[in-house]
Amino acid sequence: MKSTAILLIIFLATNGFSQLKFEKITLLEALAKAKKEHKKVFVDVYTQWCGPCKFMDKNVFNDTEIGTRMEKNYVSIKVDYDNNPDKLNISKYGIKGYPTMLFLDTLGNEIARIYGSETKERFIKFLDRQLPAEQRPENIAIKKMKDNPNDKEIWKEGLSVIQKHDYSKLGSFCEVYFSKFGLNALNDEMDKTIFYTITLPLSNPIIQEILNDSSQYGNWNYTKYKILEWAEEVKTANSDAINTKVKKEIVSYYQFLFDASGGDISDLSYYMNQVFPKTKPEDKGPNKDFKTNEKEGS
Repeated sequence: MKSTAILLIIFLATNGFSQLKFEKITLLEALAKAKKEHKKVFVDVYTQWCGPCKFMDKNVFNDTEIGTRMEKNYVSIKVDYDNNPDKLNISKYGIKGYPTMLFLDTLGNEIARIYGSETKERFIKFLDRQLPAEQRPENIAIKKMKDNPNDKEIWKEGLSVIQKHDYSKLGSFCEVYFSKFGLNALNDEMDKTIFYTITLPLSNPIIQEILNDSSQYGNWNYTKYKILEWAEEVKTANSDAINTKVKKEIVSYYQFLFDASGGDISDLSYYMNQVFPKTKPEDKGPNKDFKTNEKEGS
């Protein structure tokens, strides 16, 4: 039993918990080592009394994924700015608060910095941005999607990666995804999660398919895009006749939703305000002459 316990400790020490490992060396030594190993340098400037510094140690630097990635690409050191003699070499970077995390090239030039604590997810995204473009997870996923244009599972996996690592690119690729696979793309929870995350343009084929499918009438997707369609119609036409027509359609649709849900929905003004937004408190705009009874507004 004793030998087993010792082996377990050795195993955990060498294979498990591959959290970020800080070298006990000076900045100059870290720069030299990074040059030799073709890495960069990461410097965590902290103090013993700093709460956000302790947060990083507990919630970010002890993460397995972060530890593995940092060990692969960086020589990492910690500098206690109150007590470490290496403060003299660090001070030139203009440390104004804690933690200050510096990313340096092998000549000591600053590549980037993080000031204050970050969540694990945001720290990982920051690390992604420091990678060469071709090594970034979202770009690897995009290339794989483009190489397999008709493989729905590869596209779905790719969208998940893009959502995690570069949300700004998600919308355009979702448009392509749903144009390719239509309503068949909404056959499991992952697809629905992706679909609910973004708003596709009304011209997208899958949106037109939803709006023209009577079986979709009244569900969440139909309601979301029908409101957008009404808003676009009002904005484009800009006429009292169209405003009146759309208001009647909204009231009729609201009544359907109200009856179907037993009244468990937002009040009518919620739908009206999305189609006829009020720009000024004193100007009620197209809604100023519109009235509803108690049942419709309840």
